[in-house]
Amino acid sequence: MKVEFRNVSKVLIYSVIVFPIIWIFIFSLFTNWAFPSIFGFGEFNINIWERLLDSESLLLSGLLLSLIISLITAILSVSLGFATSEVIYKSRYKNTLLLSAYFPYVLSPVVLALLLQVYFVKAGLSGSLIGVIVALFMIVYPYSVLFFVGYWNENLINMKQLVRTLGGNKFSAWTKVVIPVSKPVISLCFFQCFIIAWFEFGLTNLLGVGKVKTLPVQIYMYIQEANPYYAAVASCLMIAPPLFLLFINRRWMSESIKFSPLR
Repeated sequence: MKVEFRNVSKVLIYSVIVFPIIWIFIFSLFTNWAFPSIFGFGEFNINIWERLLDSESLLLSGLLLSLIISLITAILSVSLGFATSEVIYKSRYKNTLLLSAYFPYVLSPVVLALLLQVYFVKAGLSGSLIGVIVALFMIVYPYSVLFFVGYWNENLINMKQLVRTLGGNKFSAWTKVVIPVSKPVISLCFFQCFIIAWFEFGLTNLLGVGKVKTLPVQIYMYIQEANPYYAAVASCLMIAPPLFLLFINRRWMSESIKFSPLR
């Protein structure tokens, strides 16, 4: 009975997760849908997807822009967050520093963006690509630090010290020991940082002042314009990279954990 219940629960969970994705994809292939029709999707029309190949397509440019912003933010956050977490782990003010890392999450992204707007305007960062990356970095970087602090332990510290004892320098200790044995954790943190930056809307919309049109911003614009079909296509594009990264991350972690000396 327990096995059957688990199988049924898995089917229900997967259905809840997969059904919206399938529904959005089907909805992006039709137009002229009218409420309250549920299964009558309207007229089959693939022109919206064909327009993605157009060099002037806003959806394609939004996809590339979101990828650039999310990748840069995730790479910077993971790199600096991993190094910072070691310093905090060794510090006697560890609890105070960790408490300060929670500050960006006390306020909602919209309220935080409103507080930062004045400073971004004075610094010339408002409405620019760099400004959006800086804003996203301010919320993703603390998450990376909080994520990695719990990973550090005395075994890892001792491994670094052993490299120094054998004649290695700090750089070799990181590149030859710390990073190789920490690949599963680093890849997991990178995936989560990418997801946070990828789906962020409040900071990007307010600090980008409509000039930085990422996919979440475009989806919101299409909904405001009562254009659900373009919103469905944009939603499919927004879901695809995280699913791809999830597949790669799972394979990467499963292979890395097998050979990790810290498992």
